[in-house]
Amino acid sequence: MAAEKLTITLEGSAAKRLRALCEASGHPPEVYLAVMLEDHFDAEIAEIRELQERVASVEAGGGVPHEEVMRQMREMLASISERRRA
Repeated sequence: MAAEKLTITLEGSAAKRLRALCEASGHPPEVYLAVMLEDHFDAEIAEIRELQERVASVEAGGGVPHEEVMRQMREMLASISERRRA
């Protein structure tokens, strides 16, 4: 597979952390960025697929109605409040 050259801009703490990593190791940023990206592709793709499946499930009528979620939350908060008073 042919290499593809990309340009990114890092600011703030990400740029500072990458610079410190490179200075400490003597390796150029390209080495770390390539490895970091490669290591995270599968996790990102899996997360996107999971979110798409959840959206499809809700659109197909799955999920819990808002009113039910709110009822459960009120019960949970009341239970926590009671335990704290005890």
